[in-house]
Amino acid sequence: MRRAAIVSLVGSLALAACGGGDTPSGPATPVEIQPADEAAGCDAIVRFPEGTRKHVTEGTRVQYSTLPPVSGDHEGIWGATGTYGKEIPDEIQVHNLEHGHVVIQYVPGEIDDAVLDGLVTLTKSNPEWILLAPRAANRFVPATPLAFTAWTVLRRCPAPTGKAVDAAAAFVKAYGQKAPEKIPGDPVEETPPR
Repeated sequence: MRRAAIVSLVGSLALAACGGGDTPSGPATPVEIQPADEAAGCDAIVRFPEGTRKHVTEGTRVQYSTLPPVSGDHEGIWGATGTYGKEIPDEIQVHNLEHGHVVIQYVPGEIDDAVLDGLVTLTKSNPEWILLAPRAANRFVPATPLAFTAWTVLRRCPAPTGKAVDAAAAFVKAYGQKAPEKIPGDPVEETPPR
C-alpha cells in the first residue's frame, strides 16, 4: 500500500514536471541570480524564462515580456557586434542574444562620459561578443539609463556610477557566450552618441 502511494506520488510529480495533468501552468517567475550592486548603481541580475525563438519577417514588431528584451521571437538577421552610433531594433538585438552576445544599452546624455568611455573600451576588448548601442526607450521601462542583457538575463542600472563598467565586465564574463547558439559577431566601430 505504501509502495503504491509512493509510485502514484512519483508518477504525479513526473507528470506535473512534464506539463501533463489538468493544472494550468502560469508564467514562470523571474529569479534573482545575483544581488544588486549598489556601488555600481545597478539592480539585481535577474534571469527570466526563455521565450520562443521564431524568426519574424523583417520590420515586424514583437511584444517582449521584458524591456529591454532578453529572449523571444526575432528577425532572421542579427546585428554586427561592436560599438554603434544609432539604435538597433529590439528584434535584431534579441537575435544577437541568441548567439551568445551581450548587449549593453544606454540612454545618451544620461550616463557620465567616463562610464561611456569605459563601456566603449570594454566592447573593443571583446568586440566579437559585445554590442554597445544607444536605446532611448530605456528611460521609460522603468528609468534605466544603462542595461546589460544576455540570453534570458537582465541587469538594469538606474543610477550608474563609475563602477558600472566593472559590473558590465563581470556580466560579460558570467553570461556572455551562454545561449542556445554560440556564433561570434562581425564587429563594427561607430562613435556612440553621448
